[in-house]
Amino acid sequence: MEKKKKRISGGQHKVIPKQQIKEEKRDTGKEAGKTKNEVTEKPACQMNTTDTLKDGGETSSLTPQEEKEALRLLKSRNLLYEVGEHIQQAGVTGERRNGLIVYLCCTSRIQRNPNSLLVKGVSAAGKNHLVRTVAQFFPKQAYKELSRMTGQVLLYSDEPLAHRVILICEKEGMEQALYNIRAMQSEGKLVFETVRGLKVEHIEKEGPVSFIVTTTSPMIHYENETRNWSIFMDETDDQTKRVKDKIAEAFSEINTDLSFLTLYQDAQQLLKYYPVRIPYAQFLSENTPNRPLRMRRDFGKLLAGIETITLLYQFQREIKEDNGTQYLVATLEDYYMAAILLGPTFKESLSGTSERTQKIIEAVISLYEKNGNQGVKVKELEEDLKVSRDTIERWIEPAIETGEVEVQGSKGRIPKTYTPGEKREWISGTDLPTPEQLAKAFPMLGQRSSVIDPITGAEVLIK
Repeated sequence: MEKKKKRISGGQHKVIPKQQIKEEKRDTGKEAGKTKNEVTEKPACQMNTTDTLKDGGETSSLTPQEEKEALRLLKSRNLLYEVGEHIQQAGVTGERRNGLIVYLCCTSRIQRNPNSLLVKGVSAAGKNHLVRTVAQFFPKQAYKELSRMTGQVLLYSDEPLAHRVILICEKEGMEQALYNIRAMQSEGKLVFETVRGLKVEHIEKEGPVSFIVTTTSPMIHYENETRNWSIFMDETDDQTKRVKDKIAEAFSEINTDLSFLTLYQDAQQLLKYYPVRIPYAQFLSENTPNRPLRMRRDFGKLLAGIETITLLYQFQREIKEDNGTQYLVATLEDYYMAAILLGPTFKESLSGTSERTQKIIEAVISLYEKNGNQGVKVKELEEDLKVSRDTIERWIEPAIETGEVEVQGSKGRIPKTYTPGEKREWISGTDLPTPEQLAKAFPMLGQRSSVIDPITGAEVLIK
């Protein structure tokens, strides 16, 4: 049977002779050897260290004035805070931390190992509105929005996907493609063989790709769940009031100036990829937990998050060089911003339960003891937490899966009840080290001891 190879890395399918493919792989190995030094300790994924996003179709075609304005923005110490302010002006209310995490995830597309994100919340929580609003801050060629994808669409798409963000509105839209999404996230490319007629066709689709998916599910397929950050929408009554006010404001004002979006799109075109050396990476390894097993992935995502912030602030960082390779060094300020934005997400990922689920667990424990070690009914949890039955049943499910809450099924007219399960002691150790701890461990990094808080905009002294 004849075997034909095809590599898909850009806009067209391309048949590549077998010998040429071997030579390309050999050349790639040589190139990887050239850049191996103490600058980074990340899995190798080939990309010129100063390339813009050629694979994803992004090119900079700015006028001198546009470039000047974009550079002014990128050189602002308030950069991430300004992003958050403008996300609010663009139509989002509240959700400041979540909005900035979506922004950082989209920015990470330029990295060798970009982060992916799950945006979770009940229907009408504003998940898709948040993601679509933040996406407007990026050039259109930086992302691709889909309602649904079939199992092999990533392989057969003629569109270049490398260093782009794929936005999927609702998790159900990617069910058929879960395996290929996992493979792209882990390997940075897809390799596939199929038979057409009597010929074996070899297909390669180049990545890496960042995925942002919205879902009403507290958890998705475990193997996909651990490859993503998860953030949770604010479902409080106070947030609902803010949303109503924002809607009223939109109907009260005819013209809304969104011209600032072009400035942010221009700024993204100026960002280049550099390897990032994180001098405190080993310190973080020694001062974060070794359990659960997903820590092997979450720790890498944490460092990738720090890397994203360093790359975003690259025009405020010194470009260094080692054996001909230019690189950046992550600062204490970069860690502060990562800890503020990603710290709560890191903790929730490791515990396996969101803050909302944790409150339900605590209520089950409290009511169980109050009932004289008798099972807790759903109605009791509703009254104690002032939330609906649907909310209880949705967010208690992760606790049941992890064994922190046990459920006794209903029989006839006897309603189901909940009892405390196995308490996981290691959850208490999932907080990140504080910036102050890093400053003490690395006094040279603490010389510039102030940073602009990305959420509040206040100048913070790190001692």
